[in-house]
Amino acid sequence: MRVPVRPPLRALIPLVALASCKVGPDYERPELDVPASWEADLPPQWTTDEQVAAQWWKALDDPLLDSLVDAAMERNPGLYAALARIEEVRAQRGLRLAELFPDLDATGSVRRFKNSENGVNNNVSGFQFDTRTLYSLGLEATWELDLWGKLRRGLEAATAEFEASVEDWRNAVVLLQSEVARAYVDLRLAQARIRIAQSNIATQSASLQLATARFEAGLTSEADATRARTLLHQTEATLEALDTDVAVARNRLAVLLGGFPGSLDELLDGEASVPSLPERIAIGIPHELLRRRPDVRGAERRLAAQTARIGLAEGELYPSFSIDGEFAFETASSGDLFDSDSKSFSVGPFLRWNLFAFGRVLRAIDVEDARTERLVYEYEQTVLAAAEEVEEALNAFANEQERYGVLERARAQSARSVEILRIEYEEGLVDYQAVLDAERTNFQVEDQVALARASTFTRLISLFEALGGGWRPPPELQALPGIPPEDEPEP
Repeated sequence: MRVPVRPPLRALIPLVALASCKVGPDYERPELDVPASWEADLPPQWTTDEQVAAQWWKALDDPLLDSLVDAAMERNPGLYAALARIEEVRAQRGLRLAELFPDLDATGSVRRFKNSENGVNNNVSGFQFDTRTLYSLGLEATWELDLWGKLRRGLEAATAEFEASVEDWRNAVVLLQSEVARAYVDLRLAQARIRIAQSNIATQSASLQLATARFEAGLTSEADATRARTLLHQTEATLEALDTDVAVARNRLAVLLGGFPGSLDELLDGEASVPSLPERIAIGIPHELLRRRPDVRGAERRLAAQTARIGLAEGELYPSFSIDGEFAFETASSGDLFDSDSKSFSVGPFLRWNLFAFGRVLRAIDVEDARTERLVYEYEQTVLAAAEEVEEALNAFANEQERYGVLERARAQSARSVEILRIEYEEGLVDYQAVLDAERTNFQVEDQVALARASTFTRLISLFEALGGGWRPPPELQALPGIPPEDEPEP
């Protein structure tokens, strides 16, 4: 049995058939000519056959660093601010989604009114001038038909903005993990430099005792002891500055973990060395930056959102159709409110078309076109900047490793030089200035070795950050609101 279609609904069937149309261009991700390999010369321990580890810091084999990063992921206020931003944009997307469905309002009123006896109707026969009460209760519905796809373009833009906000969170994760690792390396560096200074203080104290003894024995002048004491005090003075560095690093870690300065002092009291370098470092290939780097992914999603806004603007060129309906009970007596004779209804299509606003609409479309073109170039610039950061990090890490190796060899020679010159000074073969210069050089070289070792790790951290590693949360954090599952499809 066929159900007859009555006017005015029959007239809307051709319009509803257009609902699959969408104004504006369909988004296509820009194709960039990304190199197949890195420009830098890669050492043997680096591999491009593996992707960057999501938890790259675990390759440094430092349990305390692992716990600090995990704690920062759970407590850092900045990450929760990014999560709140995700929820905000998700709600905005919900508003766009709601525009595709009818609006239904409940209405009700009790109105007391009286017509004017001196009005235009005062001569109409039977017109009532007494005071009356009107009761009304009903429903009103409005549904805008998305014939041209304008509302769906709005939803498309909101969805892309939501995905971009997720990438902003992931970028915050990358930066936070890198900052925690850097602050931890700074702490271990300052502690290592303190140990080096204390070791040299002990060596220089022994030299001072030797120079003093030789002066008291009349073998040398007092100048040797004075110079030895000067060098000792200079080395001792470095301890105060290094203690400050320790406090700064501890406080930085405490804040990154969502605590007040000093809250981690007990946990970080124990001394440890700078972590060991991993034997194998996975860096992937340049094209993976488009997938790994959250800032690149976010720029691409914002470009998709902006492309959809062109359709939003173009939709204003076309008429908008909606179906408005109302059903209500109206009566002058509250006791008759729900009687069948109190029912009233109205339903029908509504058309709105800004016929004389085309100039404004066309200019608005030009604005969205220009913004889209700008974001295309900004996306390309983001990719180029990402590739540049990786290349710089690769070269800097490789060069710092080489520099560290050279300084290690220099340290061995410097320590041997101090040992030889002290023996020769005791035998009277050299003056004390040679011993003094050797001890000063030895302290400087040992300090440079510690700085170079820490710098090597800082460069490695910068490399992982540039590669976009670390944005996938550990399993226990994936339940946080706003975080998509780890196997989320690529945008």
